[in-house]
Amino acid sequence: MVNNLSANLIYKGINNHNNTPSIQKKNNTNFGSNNSTQDNKASYSVDNLRAYQTTGIKTSLSDKEDFAKYSEISAILEPETRKKLSEVLHSGILLNNNSNDGSSVLDNLHKMAVEPRIQGLSAKNLVTSAIDTLHNPESITQHFGDVPQEFYPAIYNDPDPGISSFEELDMVKEDGSFCCVAASIEYNLAKTAPAEFLRMATGLSSESYSVTKNMKLSDINKDRNTALYILDSFKLPYKTDNDDNLEVTISPDRKAIIRARVQTSYQDGNERSALDVLMQSALMNISSQQTYNSLNDSRIPGEFSPEIYRGLSEIEATFGDTIFEGKVKDYIVYQNVDINGFLHPIINNISAKTVMDSTVSVLSDLPNNSFSQINDRLHKQLHTDEINTQTQNILTELQTLSSMQNNGNSPEDIPSEDAVKEFVIRQTISNVLKENIPDITEEQIIEITESSFQRTMQNKVKEDIINTLNNGSNVIVGYLSGDTSGHEITIIEAKQNETGDTIFVCNDTCDDGAEPILVSADYLLPKMHHAIIDA
Repeated sequence: MVNNLSANLIYKGINNHNNTPSIQKKNNTNFGSNNSTQDNKASYSVDNLRAYQTTGIKTSLSDKEDFAKYSEISAILEPETRKKLSEVLHSGILLNNNSNDGSSVLDNLHKMAVEPRIQGLSAKNLVTSAIDTLHNPESITQHFGDVPQEFYPAIYNDPDPGISSFEELDMVKEDGSFCCVAASIEYNLAKTAPAEFLRMATGLSSESYSVTKNMKLSDINKDRNTALYILDSFKLPYKTDNDDNLEVTISPDRKAIIRARVQTSYQDGNERSALDVLMQSALMNISSQQTYNSLNDSRIPGEFSPEIYRGLSEIEATFGDTIFEGKVKDYIVYQNVDINGFLHPIINNISAKTVMDSTVSVLSDLPNNSFSQINDRLHKQLHTDEINTQTQNILTELQTLSSMQNNGNSPEDIPSEDAVKEFVIRQTISNVLKENIPDITEEQIIEITESSFQRTMQNKVKEDIINTLNNGSNVIVGYLSGDTSGHEITIIEAKQNETGDTIFVCNDTCDDGAEPILVSADYLLPKMHHAIIDA
């Protein structure tokens, strides 16, 4: 998960449809539900001050206590950072209180400055990093730093270092680390909820080395037992009551202390700060079932990532995002399939008409004008009601056949309604093509149908991403750049260029720059593996 998208994209509207992704809304390990409130702010209780919203944009200090806190913070800063602090104040960020307990950015910066920190960490260094991040969240990076030899004894004395050689300590520095998910979520929190970002950073760097967060069990899953199962599976410490209230405890792995101490004294170039270390290690730790090792950037395979030993799976990433943001999230997975392979799932709310429109669009792009005559036939034959009727008839027949084969017992191995629905749509498209183009080959039919479904899925994905952006949330996505390699970035805005094409404004924590990059949707969507969206 270390591929730098910006290294090979210059947002030139590149079209690349070599992959044939399908899309599936994952519901079996859902961290929320469609029945959960769509307005997360409305679900927050005033009593426990969970509201992730500021009580009003304030750009100037108004009371003696705030003046005193501001002065104490300023006293430990260098002039350049003091200037950034002033700019953070005048931008409205410093007095923002969109945190889990209602504390402001200023409150938490002050705690970080004056209260004891973990031994070996510097309050000045942490506060400076925090202000730098608030001033420019795009500066957050996933790049590790090297470990000087003077820290080797501490690693040797660790009863369970989890490393086979000290070369492993430098390996992640060169690769940029597998913390792209964690860095993206850190960036997202700093960008959208700065007071909560500072509250968590202050707790993680304190002597308690942890931070608690008040949530609702329904933020994990609408079903209480399923929510508890998920929390137990991830081994996240928590407390709950007979109601919906939930308190979770978040902490990095213990080895993150060594990394944080190194970065306190030896951060250089485009390396992580000590603050980045703690935030990203905490996210990696809670998402990998408390098995993360900050020394060599690895984790132990678990229930939700049996074949992953370094990065996070989409299920784990969604869980981590849910906990860090404190609100229900969901994920969509795109699976690359062989063009001649098995049927791939289609999500419920994509209608036959939507696929038909995509098919017409695909045909209109082809040079053969005879394809235009298919338009009317498709409109007539791809009616949603007719498709649904055929789907139900086929399911009934399959269920009857399966029941007979199993001596009247419950039917087994029945395809999902979505799979049957897709089969009916494919057959309809195929029949229309054959009727209107006698010399069309099976290969051409497959190519046109696959292109149609690909376009349908990508349009739906784009719609979900834009809807989430319009709801005020960024969208963390994972994309594939090869057979096995991938990377996580954050979409923060969608724009249209002069020709009407969608351009995504993205943040890449593996990028050496500190500004967003622009990526054509036509380029990114075919490569996308998953996206974390609002449920």
